[in-house]
Amino acid sequence: MANKYPSESELIVVAKPEAALRAAAPGTHMESVARTDVTPLNRILKTHAATIRPLFGASEDRLILERLEAAPDGPPIPNLSVYYRVKAPEQQLRAIAKELREHEAVEAAYVKPPAQPPLNEMAPAAVNAPPATPNFTSRQIYLDAAPGGIDARHAWMLRGGRGEGVRIIDIEGAWRFSHEDLTQNQGGVVGGTPSTDIGWRNHGTAVIGEFGGDANGFGITGICPEANVSAISIFGDMGSAPAIRNAANRLQPGHIILLELHRAGPLHNFENRPDQHGFIAIE
Repeated sequence: MANKYPSESELIVVAKPEAALRAAAPGTHMESVARTDVTPLNRILKTHAATIRPLFGASEDRLILERLEAAPDGPPIPNLSVYYRVKAPEQQLRAIAKELREHEAVEAAYVKPPAQPPLNEMAPAAVNAPPATPNFTSRQIYLDAAPGGIDARHAWMLRGGRGEGVRIIDIEGAWRFSHEDLTQNQGGVVGGTPSTDIGWRNHGTAVIGEFGGDANGFGITGICPEANVSAISIFGDMGSAPAIRNAANRLQPGHIILLELHRAGPLHNFENRPDQHGFIAIE
């Protein structure tokens, strides 16, 4: 079944650290500072007219340096310099991954299925919008006490309960930050390029409203309306893994990354499948 929310698969390659690979600009071939024979690897890239680049944006040497400069008493930093993304036509990705896995310098190569947001099949009402937006907070039962909600209304009466001083970054596809309920405490899109697909935009706007909607007396009110909210898109040649790293680099302890993405899993051979209602289900 076709992905309702258009996005692309990602071919991820994990190199063996001892191979000391380097992606040579503009990504058409690889080199090795450890003199590993990369001729077969470059042959694969050339045959498929594919390009390769470090997954996390910076050069391998920059990523290695960042790891070495990390605080010695802090949490261990993974070696991000061994991760790459290969760009090629969608229909060739699995074949390329299979060939790359046979190279001695490659630890793993796999195709990440297209991403899509959590299911949301709500349709707009078939009536004209009122001249002035009503107050819809009475319908937001998730603001109420358990078991129906998370008791946000009680949290609002406590210090910090409205999200003051907290920054939240939502990672998905697109948003409309010009919405009348999203004019306060928002930093807009800080990474990637939002998709033009209305499905992604509607989903992202709804999500931001759920937790960051303005407390303005009309429309909805977010769970934490005083939190500073921004977003990073996986589109614009970004990808989900770099988006997460980008968000983490912008935040401090106590801040929040919201990852609104699903990908198909192995239970159904990495394929999106319709559930009993005809919706797309993701494992």
